[in-house]
Amino acid sequence: MLTEIYEYLFRKSATLLNREQLGSLSFDDVRDELAEEERKTRNASISSSFQHIELSIKKLLIAQQEFMANQCENEQQLLFARGSVNGLTLALEEMKSYKSQHEELTSPKEKFNKFNPI
Repeated sequence: MLTEIYEYLFRKSATLLNREQLGSLSFDDVRDELAEEERKTRNASISSSFQHIELSIKKLLIAQQEFMANQCENEQQLLFARGSVNGLTLALEEMKSYKSQHEELTSPKEKFNKFNPI
């Protein structure tokens, strides 16, 4: 029984466990209903400024985690802070997904030369 619990816990990241405990959704639960051209435009726009978005969100995450560790006075504040961390993490994951979608569409495909595999 204990090994099953450990296997369950260690297969999931702390973020996923946090979402389960908070009853949060993931972006798999939300459909993207943009037209293809709008999606490409959005992905290109986010990709171009992703390093700034990522830096800003990570600063907010660190500040929120420091608040959780040092200043939470009760369980309600802690739960709210965990929800904030979850929301910021969801936003960062979604921005990363847009960036990677853009890079997949725009990066040149490498041609494999069977006579020169190196």
